[in-house]
Amino acid sequence: MQSARESPHSVNPSHPYYRHLYGKVYDHLDVALACTVIFDELIIAAADALYPDSSYSGDYSKVTIPALGILADWNPVHAGQDSVGDITGDLAGDPVLSRILRKVPRQHREQVVRDVVIDLLLMREYDAPVISSRGRRAMLARLIELDVLPGMRAAGGASVVEVESQAAIDAVDDLASYVTVTGLTFKSPDVGALSGIKENRLVRNYAGEFQKVLALGGEGGRSSSLFESIERAWKSRELQGRIAGGFSATSRGLSLLGLVPVVGTFTEAAALGADAVAFAGERREQKNAWYEIGPQILRLESLAAMRRHIDQNGQ
Repeated sequence: MQSARESPHSVNPSHPYYRHLYGKVYDHLDVALACTVIFDELIIAAADALYPDSSYSGDYSKVTIPALGILADWNPVHAGQDSVGDITGDLAGDPVLSRILRKVPRQHREQVVRDVVIDLLLMREYDAPVISSRGRRAMLARLIELDVLPGMRAAGGASVVEVESQAAIDAVDDLASYVTVTGLTFKSPDVGALSGIKENRLVRNYAGEFQKVLALGGEGGRSSSLFESIERAWKSRELQGRIAGGFSATSRGLSLLGLVPVVGTFTEAAALGADAVAFAGERREQKNAWYEIGPQILRLESLAAMRRHIDQNGQ
C-alpha cells in the first residue's frame, strides 16, 4: 500500500500516527507479501491508508481486496480505542509491557498498546490466529493476563493465544527466517500481478502444505523449527525417489492405492506393486515439495516479467 507512494503521508510522514503506521515498511515487505501469498485469507486492522483494487461495505466499516483475500476492519479499531483509551498510558507503563516496549520511541508506545488490543479483538471476532513478532506476541499474552478485555481467557485459565494460536504465532519467526534464507523477494508491480501468483494452482498446493507445517510447529505437532521440517521433507523426498525409481510400471489397482496414502519403508513399498508404488511416490513427493514455494514464486514472477517485456516491446 505504501509503495504506491500516492499519499503524501506515506512519503515523509510528519505526524507521529503516520510515522508509526508506515514505519520501516521495506524491512518487512517480503514477509508481509509471503503471508499474503501463503495464507488464503488475511484479516488486518483498518488504517488511514490507501487500499488498491478494493471495495467497501455499505457503512464503510470494512475494506476488502478480493484478489488477495484481504479484509481490513475498522470496527475493532474503534472498539479498541474506546475500551482502553483512558488507560493506555497506564498499560504502557506496566513493568512487563514497558520492558517489551523499551526500544519503541516513547511517542509511539501508547499506539502500539492500542494496536495489540486491536489484535486481540480481531482474534476474538474472527476466531483467527495472530501472526506477529515475538515481542508483540509477548504483549498479547500480557494483556490477556491483565484481563484488559474480559472474556479473552479460555476455560481453565489458559489464554486464547496459548490454546488456539500459539503454534501459528511461534511459527512467524521461522517464516521470517525462511523468507530471508531463501532470498524470497517479490517483484510483482501491482495487486493483479500478485494475485496471479497467489491463485496459481501449484502455489496454492504448496501454500496448503506450508500452512500445515506452520500450524503444527513441525511434523506431528512436535515442537520443531521450519528448517528441521524442510530437512525431513528433503530426506523423505530423496528416499521416496529411490523407492519409486526401483520399480517398472505395470498395472495400478485402485483398491490397493486406497490403502497406501503414504509409502513407508522400502520393505513395505516392495510388497505393494510397481505402478502403485510409483504413483504413491509421486503423491508423497508433491506433498513434501511445500518448501519450494519460494523458488516457485520467483519462477512465476520471472515469467510474468518476461511477458510484460515482450508485450511492451511488441515482440
